[in-house]
Amino acid sequence: MKKLSILLFMCLSLSALHAQKKISGQWEGSLAFGGGSLKIVFHFEQKSDGSLSGTMDSPDQGAYGITCDRVDIHGDTVIAQIFKINGGYTGVIINDSTLNGNWKQGNKALPMNLHKRNGLPKTELPKLSTSAHNISGIWSGKLATGSFHLTLAFHIDQQSDKTYSGKMDSPDQGVLGVDCDHVIITNDSVDIEVKPGIGMTGRLINDTTISGSWNQGGKMLPFVVNKVKQAPQIPSRPQTPKPPFKYNSEDVEYDNADKSVHFGATFTYPKGKGPFPTAILITGSGQQDRDETIFGHKSFAVIADYLSNRGIAVLRVDDRGIGKSTGDVVHATSADFADDVEVGLKYLKTRKEVDQKKMGMIGHSEGGLIASIVAARNPDIDFVIMLAGPGVKGSEIIIKQTHDIYISDGVPVEAVNAYCVIFKKILEDFMASDDSAMVHKKVFADYDAWSRQQSKETLTALKINTDSNGENKIIHDFMEGFSSPWTNYFIKTDPQPFIEKFKCKVLALNGEKDLQVNADMNLKAIHDALSKSKSPSFETKELPGLNHLFQDCKKCTVPEYQELEETFSPAALEVMWKWTEKHVM
Repeated sequence: MKKLSILLFMCLSLSALHAQKKISGQWEGSLAFGGGSLKIVFHFEQKSDGSLSGTMDSPDQGAYGITCDRVDIHGDTVIAQIFKINGGYTGVIINDSTLNGNWKQGNKALPMNLHKRNGLPKTELPKLSTSAHNISGIWSGKLATGSFHLTLAFHIDQQSDKTYSGKMDSPDQGVLGVDCDHVIITNDSVDIEVKPGIGMTGRLINDTTISGSWNQGGKMLPFVVNKVKQAPQIPSRPQTPKPPFKYNSEDVEYDNADKSVHFGATFTYPKGKGPFPTAILITGSGQQDRDETIFGHKSFAVIADYLSNRGIAVLRVDDRGIGKSTGDVVHATSADFADDVEVGLKYLKTRKEVDQKKMGMIGHSEGGLIASIVAARNPDIDFVIMLAGPGVKGSEIIIKQTHDIYISDGVPVEAVNAYCVIFKKILEDFMASDDSAMVHKKVFADYDAWSRQQSKETLTALKINTDSNGENKIIHDFMEGFSSPWTNYFIKTDPQPFIEKFKCKVLALNGEKDLQVNADMNLKAIHDALSKSKSPSFETKELPGLNHLFQDCKKCTVPEYQELEETFSPAALEVMWKWTEKHVM
C-alpha cells in the first residue's frame, strides 16, 4: 500500500485524523443483488504513521483476508480500493458506528451500508465439521504458480469429537509438518486454513479427490488434491551440509539500534586461531531464510560450508519476517535491506574471530544491488562478490528477464516482442508517477489500447484472456506487482552510481544461461562502472552452462531449478575461492 506523502500527511486536518481513528475496527454489511445477498466484512486499522490499511472478508464465498490496496479518508468519506476486482467501497461516516455508501465493481455500483461491530473478533468459520464423510488421510496436489509447480500435501486426522486437525508439507521448499489453524468439512465442502488468509477451499468430488482453489494474499489459484498412500518426499539435495562440521557453527541473534528489527543468523568460522577474513551473505529478492532456501536448495549453507572449511568466517542472516528475524517487510526497499546489512557488519565487529580489515559481502541477485549500496558508503568493506548482481536499472533487468523467460517457455518471438512493448510502457507509467490512482488509469488505458491492436494469434500465444474479467485481472496483477515500495525502488534504481564509488576489491560472476539477470548486459555494465571506480582490483566473469542459481543446467529454464539435484556449481565455488585466496586471504 502506498504511503501518504509527507506533505499530504502534514496537511491532514484534525477531523480527518479523528475520522481515521473512528473507522479502525471491524465493519459489516450486506450486499443485495438479484434475489440474494452477500455478507461483506471490512477490517480497518490505523498504522503508526497515521495511514490506514484494510482487509476484506466475504464469508458466504469462503474468501478471507483480501488485501485492500488503498484505504483513504477525505473529510468524512472513506474509500477502500481493491484492484484485484477493479472495485471496492466508498462510504460516508454518519456516526461512530455507521457508514452509508456503495459497493463498486467495474462500472456497477450497489448500495451497501456498513455497521461497526465493536469488540468482536475477525469473522471466522465455525470450528465444528458436519459431514458424513471422513477425510482423514494424506492429500497431495501440485499448485501451478507461474512457471513453477509446487507440491503441497495435507495430513488430516479426525478427532474423537468429530473435529479435524491437520498439518501441511511443502516438500519442494523443504518444509514439513506446518500446523493448520483449522480443517472443516461441511457436507461436501472442505476448508483448510494453514494461517489466516492462507489455505485451500474446495469440494469433495469423490472419496479420493478434493477440487477447489488455493487462497493466499487475496489471490485464488485452481488447486486439486488427491488422496495418496504416502506423502511426497523432500527432493534429494546432496550438497546440503550435514553435521558434524569441521568448523565452528553458532546460531546468533542481534538487533538494530532502535530495536525495530531483530535478526536471526548463523555464524560459521574456522577452528584454530583467528581472526579470519569474514563475509556476510546477502539474499536475492523475496523473503529468504539464512540459507537462501529455494525449492529445498540451500545455496548459502553450501557457500558458507565451502568457505568456512577453507579459512573464511561467514555470517548468513534470515531476511525480515523470516525465521528468527522480524521487522517491516511491506514498506521495505533494497535501501532498507542495505541498512540491515550494516547492522550485520556492526555485529561482526563485536566478534573476536573477525579480521576487521578483511570484511566483505557476497550478494546474490538483488543481494548484489544491496552490497553495492553498502560498499559505496562503507569504508570498512574490503571485498565484494556479486553473484548475478544487477549492473543496469531494475526496469531494464525486468524487461529482459520477461523476454528471455517467455522465449524459454516456447512463446513465439513475434508475440514476445509485442508483449515487451506494452510491458515497457507500463513500467514507464509506474516510474512517471507515485499516484496509484493516476497510474492505474494510465495503465488501464495503455493496456486496453495495446490489446486492441494485437492479433488473436498473438494474444493466444501469450495466454491472454481478452474478456473484461481477464483484462481486469491483468491490470490488477500489474498494479499489485509494481505498486509496492520495494518494486518501485528496484525498477527506478541504477546500480552504476553506487559501483562507481567502490574502493574495494570486486569479483562479479554471472551464469551464461541466466534468464533472470542477463549475463552479457549486466557484466558489461558492472565492468564499465568498476572501470570508473577506485577499486584496487576487479574481475567480471561469465560462467558457462550455469543458470541464475549457479546450477549446471540442462534445459536451462526457470522451472528446472527445482528439478536439478545440484544446488550450486562446484566450479563456481572454486572460482570464488581461488579469487578470495588471491585477493583476500
